Amino acid sequence: MGSKGFSKTSHTASFAGYFPAYNPKYTCYVVVNRPSMGVYYGSLVAGPVFREVADKVYATVAYSKPIESKEETAQIPWVKGGYTVEARSVLNKMGISSHPKQDSWPEWGSTAKRGLAVVFVEKVPAKSKVPNVIGWGLRDAVYILESRGLKVRVQGYGKVNTQSIPSGSQIIKGSTILISFEAMKLEMLLQHIEPVQLHGSVEVEVLGLTLDSRQVEKGFLYAALPGTQVDGHDFIDASITAGAQVILCAAHSPRRKLKG
Repeated sequence: MGSKGFSKTSHTASFAGYFPAYNPKYTCYVVVNRPSMGVYYGSLVAGPVFREVADKVYATVAYSKPIESKEETAQIPWVKGGYTVEARSVLNKMGISSHPKQDSWPEWGSTAKRGLAVVFVEKVPAKSKVPNVIGWGLRDAVYILESRGLKVRVQGYGKVNTQSIPSGSQIIKGSTILISFEAMKLEMLLQHIEPVQLHGSVEVEVLGLTLDSRQVEKGFLYAALPGTQVDGHDFIDASITAGAQVILCAAHSPRRKLKG
């Protein structure tokens, strides 16, 4: 505003908002005086600043809380078989003990729980033999089988439950092997979550998980989480229409019944 009224050349861009969207705790008002480059709309100048502030608060202040030590109730996570180097690295960072069943660490193999430790078991025979990929994840199972000259067909999600060619069989280059996956039960996923309300059976099989409603497929779990730009709860109906079997939400329960 000039000395004699409003200025036609000097602008002030502003943007106001609150977050999280579903349960507001913070309000932020951004004002930019005399924005340059000929752009002065609040959504274009001050809006991005608001987003940066909100993201920073989310990452450092809003939901940080001390981690309580509960050694007496510690649970060892289930670890898929496959490429053991990555799994060992993750377990090490989590402070979980792991060791090989034999004298040396296997590069590829399966896993088992032993008390409060994870044991890695060598289960990859010579390259002329079909390996045992039971209990493995999709990526590692497909890689090791295709590297031995087999064509792989996949059925389902989760961990490998069956394979059409028995392990130890002589490999015939170009043969097709079907690997089927055992779906994970909702009960297993809820082991480290304390839901406020639970509707339905924990025996439901979950074929996949996603935070993006656009990636939901039949049998998936859709996690509706609030964000700085959009609230995942707004897409619950869309995820159900796409075939979501389970909805994990914070603000409210889905208004529609799940399929199946």
